[in-house]
Amino acid sequence: SELCDFIPQCRDGSDEANCGSCDFEMGLCGLMQSEYDDFDWTRQSGRTGTSNTGPTTDHTTLSDSGHYVYIETSYPQVKGDKAELRTPVFKGSAPKCRLTFAYHMYGSGIGDLEVSVYSTTTQASKTYWSHTGNSG
Repeated sequence: SELCDFIPQCRDGSDEANCGSCDFEMGLCGLMQSEYDDFDWTRQSGRTGTSNTGPTTDHTTLSDSGHYVYIETSYPQVKGDKAELRTPVFKGSAPKCRLTFAYHMYGSGIGDLEVSVYSTTTQASKTYWSHTGNSG
């Protein structure tokens, strides 16, 4: 079975199930915590554990009961630490895919948020979008 190639090989479509839209209401939607980073993303509803950070509501449900993912940039994290979420491999999807997401970067310890694509063909990663610093 080819995962996320936009062609269902499984009769029930399960090979394509976690390749589309995600609002984090039912989990991480097939995204995986990286084993090559320093700490993990957290799925959350409501406010974050640190005051004066994080969104007051989820942007898809417009309520404090909706879910989102975030990283805690205060202690014990230090400048330069990374947290990565990875997708399954999307085979042959480059001309068909578009990533749209909302972000909230608020707090004194905010660093960089990047969207990068790793090519299994070239074995190289390319950053397509990045944002630095507080933008709450």
